Amino acid sequence: MSNKFHFDPVMHIYTFDGRRLPNVTSVLQDVFGTRLWWNEWYAGRGIAVHKAVEIIAKGGKIDPSTLDERIAGRVAGFKLFLREHPIVKIVRSELRMMHASRFFAGTADLALDDCGKPIVADIKGNIEPLTTYPQLGGYSLLWQSTFPKMRPPAEAWGIELTDDGKYKLKIGKRGNAKGKDFDLNEAEQAWLSILATYNWKKKWL
Repeated sequence: MSNKFHFDPVMHIYTFDGRRLPNVTSVLQDVFGTRLWWNEWYAGRGIAVHKAVEIIAKGGKIDPSTLDERIAGRVAGFKLFLREHPIVKIVRSELRMMHASRFFAGTADLALDDCGKPIVADIKGNIEPLTTYPQLGGYSLLWQSTFPKMRPPAEAWGIELTDDGKYKLKIGKRGNAKGKDFDLNEAEQAWLSILATYNWKKKWL
């Protein structure tokens, strides 16, 4: 990736050659409103859970007794997900990406490998098909632009962690593949439509 691409973790701003880039989450917030986004999950608790997931994904250990009870169940849910998918490897966490031609950016939580099958995944507090599926479609397109020499994601997973130590998995696959909750090709096209709407609003409003 070009060193002209920069992410400010404090302000949560992506730029390329000094130009600010909209990110996947902010685009969805702008088009659909904050009702689907701004709640307890996307405030302090969501940040804490994502940080714990990142530590675990990088091979770190977390003592459950040290966790705040408000996030302990969700962290346990992620550990359960890993136990129930032993052949799925975590290739990378916090996958920061930008699209070179459509000029948007974003950070997917996980890049996974399932027996050679690349998967882009995101940790969720609540899966809303209206926004989660195109969000994953956007991350898939970002992957393809940022890593052109890598195989494009064959699947996209939304992993919803719950307070009772469990998880819900929603899987996007391409075409006629069986066992899918949504079509990843359609989710990518939905994202492009949402991005076009966002850009149109910014131009005329």
